[in-house]
Amino acid sequence: MPSFEYKVVPAPKRAAKIRGIKGTDGRFAQVIENVMNAMGADGWEYQRTDTLPCEERVGLTGPRCFRTCWCFAARWPPPPRPKRRA
Repeated sequence: MPSFEYKVVPAPKRAAKIRGIKGTDGRFAQVIENVMNAMGADGWEYQRTDTLPCEERVGLTGPRCFRTCWCFAARWPPPPRPKRRA
């Protein structure tokens, strides 16, 4: 029975400036797409997005803040590669 390994990645907070893509929505979507594709190429499968409270002081009497993170999973150990026939 396979086990799973999990990886949690902080979600981006801002859209990066990307040449050829106009507008904040398009740039932000491209940043998300790049991270998702990079994780997928490394064998990680997207599971969900979580927004969790964080006990970080913002100012002197600042309220609780929230952090958004993405959860990925990968089979562990990785499945064996099929053998090639000669």
